[in-house]
Amino acid sequence: MARSVVDEGLRRVFPAAADSEREALGMAVGRVLAEWDELDFALGFGSFFEGLPYRDLDVALHSRDGWPLDEATLAAIGRACERVVRLPVDVVDLVAAPLPLRFWASRGIALLVRDPERLAHWKERTWLAYWDMAWMYRQQWRDLVRP
Repeated sequence: MARSVVDEGLRRVFPAAADSEREALGMAVGRVLAEWDELDFALGFGSFFEGLPYRDLDVALHSRDGWPLDEATLAAIGRACERVVRLPVDVVDLVAAPLPLRFWASRGIALLVRDPERLAHWKERTWLAYWDMAWMYRQQWRDLVRP
């Protein structure tokens, strides 16, 4: 797959991928993630999966035991995915991620799901918690931009 790259200094920006490329790379990442028994589910989110110009593939991971994944495991998973898709992959741990990032990732596409019921329950908890806090996030933004 030929990709033209826009150089924005230190950041390479790839043009938006076609639907077929997004699907193929998402499936390839899912196959890599399936090899990691400690993962319960994984979601692809961000600009690549939204069909926008992108710098990397964003992949959110959730462990089976509900404990944060260690840095070495996250790095190994990221490298394994990068070897297969030949693009930068940014992995985040949903257990340790802040609520706004969990909410954003929850809107992504499923790359790996071992138990659909657990994923649905996690999404429900995430969305309820986010909407409970949304007013505070809006107020913090107003306070930040107010002169």
